[in-house]
Amino acid sequence: HFNHLKRDESILDKHLVESFCKEKNIPFYYFELHLDNDDFQNKARIKRKEHLLSVANSNHIKNIITAHHLDDLAETILMKISRGSSLLGYSGMMPSYVISDITYLKPLLYTPKKDILSYAKENNIPYLEDRTNKEDHYFRNRIRHHVIPILSNNGSFDEQIIRYHK
Repeated sequence: HFNHLKRDESILDKHLVESFCKEKNIPFYYFELHLDNDDFQNKARIKRKEHLLSVANSNHIKNIITAHHLDDLAETILMKISRGSSLLGYSGMMPSYVISDITYLKPLLYTPKKDILSYAKENNIPYLEDRTNKEDHYFRNRIRHHVIPILSNNGSFDEQIIRYHK
């Protein structure tokens, strides 16, 4: 679990994940990311990846699975288009890739966040929403709140993102 130390209540996230892992007999790792605000999102992404790799290596694990979903993919594609990227970069995130004998997998990449939340609710899986997801401080959030709703008016935005990505 990564605590970005941006919210006082983020300790509640830690307690939720830690208790769930304990109940299910899943090893729990906790990392606090002490980062300044300059290029925070990129620095946090790099640090998370470093910590995941460290846990994988120390446990002789060859797969790292993240919960990136379709909403993340759409936001990433739009961010890269607006900021500029390479042709490969414009497609967003890779569903899988290998670096130094570690396979990174994103099995939920074509699953909308609303479907994941519905599954969690139907199966009594505890969940907390990060209140900063509702703020417009980060560029990603502004895309989430203002651009995607306009693009989604045609009703097939999710399908078009998947098609574009493939």
